[in-house]
Amino acid sequence: MDNRKSTGGYVYTLVGAPISWKSKKQSTVGLSSTEADYVAATLMVKEGIWIKAMLEELKLLTIPIVTLFCDNLSCIKVANI
Repeated sequence: MDNRKSTGGYVYTLVGAPISWKSKKQSTVGLSSTEADYVAATLMVKEGIWIKAMLEELKLLTIPIVTLFCDNLSCIKVANI
């Protein structure tokens, strides 16, 4: 059953250099690629919120917006609802 789990991942860069990255099998089995990508995007957004808050709390950088890139059109449409 474990072989049907999707692998999700992300890389955060700052001034072109990677500062945070992750790749792992998801803890749940998605019913579609849209669901699997949405779960991965959710984890990425949580990490982005944490990185943004840390950089701002340390007064290193103020980031007005964090941009998320996804290559699944259905996932993008679900996220924009």
